[in-house]
Amino acid sequence: MNICEMQVGTITDTLDNLKKVVEQKLADYRGVVYTEETLKTAKEDRAYLNKQFDELDTARKAVKNEFMRPYNEFETKVKEVSNLIKSTSNEIGEQIKHFETAEKERKLISIRNLWTEKGGSETYFNTIYRPEWLNKSTSIGTIARDMDAGLKKLSDFRFLAGM
Repeated sequence: MNICEMQVGTITDTLDNLKKVVEQKLADYRGVVYTEETLKTAKEDRAYLNKQFDELDTARKAVKNEFMRPYNEFETKVKEVSNLIKSTSNEIGEQIKHFETAEKERKLISIRNLWTEKGGSETYFNTIYRPEWLNKSTSIGTIARDMDAGLKKLSDFRFLAGM
């Protein structure tokens, strides 16, 4: 699915030159030992460096925002279209869920009827019931065999309990 034509942007900067100037200027500050008497100068120097940092970082953020503007507009449009698709998919999913729930309810009724036909009492149904019986892949024949085994265990238990 081709949804856009893209041209990779370029940024032309003068950061290599700026870096050289900054390195030269910072050499004046490295290794300086401030004393109690030069505390005011230390604060001024630090404020100056922090201001330079803030200006550079503000410029970086401005470039990033400008550079990202086309992408952000693109992303907004893509999300809008994606949400339309997902919304419709979710509506269909709800219908599928409704039908599958109804199908499981019908199968549970059939399972309960089979249990009753086999002579099982409602009291013991929950004892032998397995949630996987509601899966489409579980046949009524498999469920019947499981019930027969459950009834056998119940019978054996009653026999042993009566001893």
